[in-house]
Amino acid sequence: MTGAEITSATFEDDEIYDGIAKDDYVAIVAAVNTAYDGDVITKLDSVSGTVDATRSGGNEVKIDGAWYDLTSMNTQSTVKSLKVGNDYTLYQVAGFVYFAEDGDNTQTLEDLLFVKTIANVNAIDGYKAKVVFANGTEATVPLTDSYFDYAAITDANEDGEVDYSTVRSLATLEGKFYTFEKDGDDYELTVVEDVDNDLGYDKVTVPGAYGITAKDDNKAGKIGLTTTKDGKSTVAATYAIADDAVVFVIASDGDIDVVTGAAAKAYKSDVIGKAGGVVMYDEVNGVNTVKVAAIFNTAKDLPNASGTSDNYGYVVSAVSEIKIDGDKYYQFDMWNGSEIVTVVTDDSAAKNLAKRDIITYTDLGNNKIDDVDPVDGSYQAVKGTSGNELYLTAASDNNWMTVSVAVSGKYATDTAYITSDTVILYVDSEALTGNKDGAIVNAQEKFVPAVAATDTTEAVAAYYYMLTNVFTYDEVDSEGKCDGELELVVVEVNNEWTFN
Repeated sequence: MTGAEITSATFEDDEIYDGIAKDDYVAIVAAVNTAYDGDVITKLDSVSGTVDATRSGGNEVKIDGAWYDLTSMNTQSTVKSLKVGNDYTLYQVAGFVYFAEDGDNTQTLEDLLFVKTIANVNAIDGYKAKVVFANGTEATVPLTDSYFDYAAITDANEDGEVDYSTVRSLATLEGKFYTFEKDGDDYELTVVEDVDNDLGYDKVTVPGAYGITAKDDNKAGKIGLTTTKDGKSTVAATYAIADDAVVFVIASDGDIDVVTGAAAKAYKSDVIGKAGGVVMYDEVNGVNTVKVAAIFNTAKDLPNASGTSDNYGYVVSAVSEIKIDGDKYYQFDMWNGSEIVTVVTDDSAAKNLAKRDIITYTDLGNNKIDDVDPVDGSYQAVKGTSGNELYLTAASDNNWMTVSVAVSGKYATDTAYITSDTVILYVDSEALTGNKDGAIVNAQEKFVPAVAATDTTEAVAAYYYMLTNVFTYDEVDSEGKCDGELELVVVEVNNEWTFN
């Protein structure tokens, strides 16, 4: 309700429109401002659509060819800036808007960037900013003149040129989130804040020393303010983190890692934050849950992440050593179950990897991984299947070890189980690629005929063996035992494994 504060209204004392119902949006005019003895309550009709244009300094917006006046809304409540191209629902009477709700497309990370630095290139090219987008890419972009208004630069002089000598300290503009619109090649930036430009989130916090707590057993890490006492820094576990959250972690040397919420809440140690951090959150099932955050890390590097059992990959290239900002990294391609990705890691264990290795790793986001470790599993052959049961037998391994039997089908088998938690990868070990889909089938059996004795060799009896067609991993418990429930199955789609 807008226009006045009332605790109750009655049909006897007030002017109320016919058909009033629960969840209606209404405008209330206090009795003192009307010709009636009571308050006047008028229903607000809704108009939904995309803002096609604005005018009058943003106090009027055009939707579906009609103009709507926001003056009443902006004088009675917190000013709300409606952006061209975004969807809104306006609650209005006769074209005068009293309340506006964001549509589905206003809360978009495609409009978001983080400004690392701003510099005056020269008097002709003006100011450019080094920015990081929500997908982790970096760019240097030119800024529109309208940005200078926010920068508190004196208006253009009489010659129409900007007086750069009056620029406010650039440090006050750097290290912040902005939304942007493009005017040709130039970027028009609007700072993200809780009042005027909140991207549709429930809350944008004021800047603070936000950090991330470490994952503790089954408790995921959370974001909160960092405090220091007696030389020891701790992070409050205040806000939950959504798995799909976008978290900008700004290192002490200025480098920025953009990680997923799932990665951010799995660190093995705290990320100690310093001043400047910002959190954007929504209330999800009664819990304040971070959707976007900027964390200013007091350290140069991110902590190692807590490993998870469902991050597996099949290496499909050789490992290269590269340099990123002077630091050593290892780069290679792997099949992750849905696509081949080029990943980098500073984990030195990666330098010993080879094509066709099967690894476990922690996904840090943006194709960065950590905790790289070859999976200690077994190459086997599927003798048969029944529901979720696999009957596995030893098979030809690495083209030199062959487990054979004298009678077809008479193989010793172990029973293993596929569960809802089992990760299954489908790979083509010859072509060094992967498939999104596949099937587990029985392995091929091969027959080797008898070889007669010669003057220099002994006779060899005929035998049978099975070709490797799966790789399996069953986690060993603290007592050195396996429960038969498979953590991982890697299936060769051609039903015959190719080894290095």
